[in-house]
Amino acid sequence: MTRRKITHTRKHNGRLIAIGNPEEWWSPRATVDVIIDIDASIHRYYVNDRNGRMVYAAVVDSPTGPRLEASSP
Repeated sequence: MTRRKITHTRKHNGRLIAIGNPEEWWSPRATVDVIIDIDASIHRYYVNDRNGRMVYAAVVDSPTGPRLEASSP
């Protein structure tokens, strides 16, 4: 499983629709595909918090379907 650093997000009408890192070949990546990657344990996506620590994206269930949320490692 590879780790992918998130540096940018794209939203539409307040909903997260894509994540990315312009320095990486895989970017941008649609949120629906990121959820598949995480659920299938193919890739892990993370951001660095203000202290430089990795905070991983996790898939959580919501009334409107699965969504991404930051979680502790």
